[in-house]
Amino acid sequence: MSANQYKTTLASSTRPYSTAARLEQARDAVDKADTTLVQIRNEAVRQIVVARNTLTTSISAYSAATALTSAAQTTFNAALSAYRNGVGSISDATTAERQLLAAKNAATDAYSTALSAAATLALATGVLGSAPN
Repeated sequence: MSANQYKTTLASSTRPYSTAARLEQARDAVDKADTTLVQIRNEAVRQIVVARNTLTTSISAYSAATALTSAAQTTFNAALSAYRNGVGSISDATTAERQLLAAKNAATDAYSTALSAAATLALATGVLGSAPN
């Protein structure tokens, strides 16, 4: 066998191996990319579900805080009226006023939490931050 024939034989015998190895590496890279894609997709879905649940909960909390504010306002009005008519004490009116303030604060906190949760959900779904059409 001449040196030229040996080089040709050697080159042809190593090519299939390197092609097969490259093909295997490419398949491994595709598998790794598929796994990464599934993990990222699952994380995105989890974030959307958590954001939706947080929004639903915060809207319910705001609704409850609004009802509490309404009840506290009624209590305060009754306590103030009783005091003005001489049948209630100033302490009852003051206590009712403090409870009204606490209820209003709770409603404000719940409202801001709902807005924050809505923004988080919009961000998680990709609605926030995209260019307007």
